[in-house]
Amino acid sequence: MTAGAAALYTLLTYLCISRISHAITTAGSQFAGLGIKAVPAALAYAYIRTGLAEETVFRGFLLKRIGNRFGFATGNLIQAVLFGLLHGLPFGMVTHNILVTVLLTILPGAFGWYQGWLNEKRCGGSILPSWLLHGTMNFIVTCLSL
Repeated sequence: MTAGAAALYTLLTYLCISRISHAITTAGSQFAGLGIKAVPAALAYAYIRTGLAEETVFRGFLLKRIGNRFGFATGNLIQAVLFGLLHGLPFGMVTHNILVTVLLTILPGAFGWYQGWLNEKRCGGSILPSWLLHGTMNFIVTCLSL
């Protein structure tokens, strides 16, 4: 189930991002056109700069703090909404495109919810599964622009 959900999320995200102007910077656009020589930097970027950093904040800190206070369901929903907004609003601000904003808020938000559930309900509270999943998806989307 996780592989299928990740593949669907990655495909939908790539389709959304590929439809916006190349003048707009995305997480992986700094590697666009660089080919195989960009792979080591793209790996570090995907797994450390975005994957580890975002998982530590959203699933490692926010979900655990809010979840401890208000329960898992509320904590997971709040961290997922914030995660989605962090991804969608910047695109909305630069594209002024409502559809892009909505899609790039809902997709990461839904997957953020899934990652919180995966960590807490299936993997004993570790952020390792969502970190690896997040990094892998970011790396794949980045590689599609190489």
